[in-house]
Amino acid sequence: MNFISNLFASSENPASLGAKFRQKRLAVFENLFFQHFQKDQAIKVLDVGGTAYFWKGSRLLNLPQIEIVLLNLSTEDTKHPKLQSIAGDATSLPQYKDDYFDLVFSNSVIEHLYTFENQEKMAKEILRVGQKHFVQTPNKYFPVEAHYALPFAQYFPKNLL
Repeated sequence: MNFISNLFASSENPASLGAKFRQKRLAVFENLFFQHFQKDQAIKVLDVGGTAYFWKGSRLLNLPQIEIVLLNLSTEDTKHPKLQSIAGDATSLPQYKDDYFDLVFSNSVIEHLYTFENQEKMAKEILRVGQKHFVQTPNKYFPVEAHYALPFAQYFPKNLL
């Protein structure tokens, strides 16, 4: 039974299905990243909705001149010198000039903005402040709903969840 509860636990649990999918997405992202950036160049990354936990174990943190800014509604404590946490709004980033970041990264955030208008605002800001972009969102048609880790929960009426 422990196997089943671990499998459907929060993605912070390394044994969970969510953690396994995140690790695979991170590997895909890192492979793409190293095709477009040199290991010794200065690189600024904005991670919209990111956490220090997500980057733990990432090869990017080994790069000599990388800076990753975690943008969330509130700051989080980060101990890694290459991670900086700031509070902000992904739909409005006036503090950054056009193309300020070499890369804007966002993993499963845009679907949490609730309205298409807010999603569009976030997308426009990502395009404006980043030279390159990696934005991922769960596939609605994947058989396991990403947030609840339940099979086909995305088709349930909202009042059941």
